[in-house]
Amino acid sequence: MVNDHAMVDLLTETVDGLNWPKGWSSIPPSTGGEDFAFYCEQIPGVFFRLGSGNEDERTRYPLHHPMFDLDETAMPYGVGMLSSIALEFLARNSRGD
Repeated sequence: MVNDHAMVDLLTETVDGLNWPKGWSSIPPSTGGEDFAFYCEQIPGVFFRLGSGNEDERTRYPLHHPMFDLDETAMPYGVGMLSSIALEFLARNSRGD
């Protein structure tokens, strides 16, 4: 999985402009596999993770763990991020940025 640099910039600039507390960070590359990589071979893309844990230990298990649970209050942030990124992508492309 290789992120497109322009899409990384789009993501970070858009999310930084949401006037939310900065709660994101870059993580080091890993050797894990991700099917999303096949999409990014065809079109520019960026892969990110939306954290969904809180102080409750049940929300601290990794994604594919049988005890995985999530704090659903994170979902509106994910929807807001994806919607904002999509709208900014469309706006930039209609202007020719």
